[in-house]
Amino acid sequence: MFTVYIDDSGTDPNQVVAIASGLILPASRLEEFEIRWNQFLKDNWITEFHSSECVATQSGTDFQNWSSQRVKYVCFQVREITKEFCVKAFSFSINKSDYDEFVTGELRDVGGQFHYTWAVRHLISNLDAWAAINSVSTPFEYVFDWMGEKRRNGARREIETVMAQAESLRPGFYEGHYSFRKRKEHPGLQCADLLAWSCYQFSRSPILGVATNLHAWQTFWDYDNFKEKKWMVAVTQKKEDIRDWANLEIADTRSQERRRNWLAAHKG
Repeated sequence: MFTVYIDDSGTDPNQVVAIASGLILPASRLEEFEIRWNQFLKDNWITEFHSSECVATQSGTDFQNWSSQRVKYVCFQVREITKEFCVKAFSFSINKSDYDEFVTGELRDVGGQFHYTWAVRHLISNLDAWAAINSVSTPFEYVFDWMGEKRRNGARREIETVMAQAESLRPGFYEGHYSFRKRKEHPGLQCADLLAWSCYQFSRSPILGVATNLHAWQTFWDYDNFKEKKWMVAVTQKKEDIRDWANLEIADTRSQERRRNWLAAHKG
């Protein structure tokens, strides 16, 4: 049995890239992992690790007035713990303007209005593929970073729709196997936060023409090179790939039928 911790970056409307990242952790090692993590927090006088606050040495947080060297060391520790306990990392990002251009109409109604929803959908699909390759026959337990109460948060409702759609295709593997939790209470989400943040920083650089933050650069390549480049899968979807996918979905009569059946069954 495995737990997958899923975090996002770029969901702010002003940001150009949306990303969903997930870490797979064996449930048999969860207790050991949490003991190790809590000791790390204690040793470094941290209440909760949050990548952007740490790197920015944000005022009013545990990280204010930290030196660059201290930030570097703490990020290194987070990476080492993550690599020791998590067996695989996935991250999928999309340029929001590309999604807006090609994912429209019926595709958008079923696939999701939010860019982050697309990234989560691809993350779930690749997690399923990893499970099949590794003969994992039991459902994952999915832990999403807290997104507010369901009735007040459209983005959260869309994630629940993604899981419901996945359940309709593979009954018993999603319903009752996911939850939204607060990062402070779940060390796995704090580790996933560094993964998502570093991949977000790395993917936005070519779009905006800015240099990748040093700590993000070090983290991304550390993860990318781990276990002979077999530990992390990090994908930034190309514009032409999104276009081709959208065209295929629109042309595929079976996909059309699935979408229309879903919309008919879930009107309102």
